Amino acid sequence: MQPSLRASFPAYTLPPAAAPAPAPTSPTQLTPMVKITALLSCTPIAGAPVVITAPGRYRLARNLAVAGGNVITIQSDDVTLDLAGFTISSAARPAAGTAITIAGPRRNITIRNGIIRGVGGMQRCGFLFGISGGNPGSSHIRVADVEVIGMGVAGIALSASSPSTLVERCRVRDCSVGIVARTIRDCGLEAGRAA
Repeated sequence: MQPSLRASFPAYTLPPAAAPAPAPTSPTQLTPMVKITALLSCTPIAGAPVVITAPGRYRLARNLAVAGGNVITIQSDDVTLDLAGFTISSAARPAAGTAITIAGPRRNITIRNGIIRGVGGMQRCGFLFGISGGNPGSSHIRVADVEVIGMGVAGIALSASSPSTLVERCRVRDCSVGIVARTIRDCGLEAGRAA
């Protein structure tokens, strides 16, 4: 009779299951793997022009510089666009196009964390608008932590008649019109330069 293999190995008992840890609620509580996973779950944008036609998370992968025209057009609901600290710029002469356009009435759009730069001022070069859209009928449009410099017309122009357009912690300077939105919080504005 052959010996049993079971008899050769000691039994191992698993410890009792512990309650699951609470989910992290802020980026500082995320582990490096979770941060990397969140970063990788964004669709990268590395060139222009771009038209976003599907819901999701999008992230600039580098600075985008154009000679004119629109750079990013959002034609879908439920979009988060993270500029990731990068700059979108234009040297169009005369000013033309928009850095980021929210086309039509949209819902659940977030644009955050970057710089939009034109030449602006009395030269009126670069973009006409930094961020525009959020037409009447839009809901939950949010722009946060964006700096807009030197637009020919307006820095951030969202629908003031939509009940939930929010611009917060943004800085706009050297634009004919600074910020238009239903709610504006903790933003800085600097007037355009005099001739």
